[in-house]
Amino acid sequence: MKIRLFSPLSEKLGFKEKEIHLAAPIKIKDIELLSKVQLEDYLISKNKKEVVKPDAEVCDQDELWLLPIVDGG
Repeated sequence: MKIRLFSPLSEKLGFKEKEIHLAAPIKIKDIELLSKVQLEDYLISKNKKEVVKPDAEVCDQDELWLLPIVDGG
């Protein structure tokens, strides 16, 4: 599975893109690599097609993008 981060999260975790292997489906909130992240503070895109919640399941073939939520006026 591929995880792609955008600033400021990429700066906080020290990578912009990382591939990990998942032996079985897992909930996004249970991915150890993201354990230090308040996932509710980010928009999570799965496979560039849908926005999902942290309790959504992902598998080894998926791609996640974590983007900061932008509020403008």
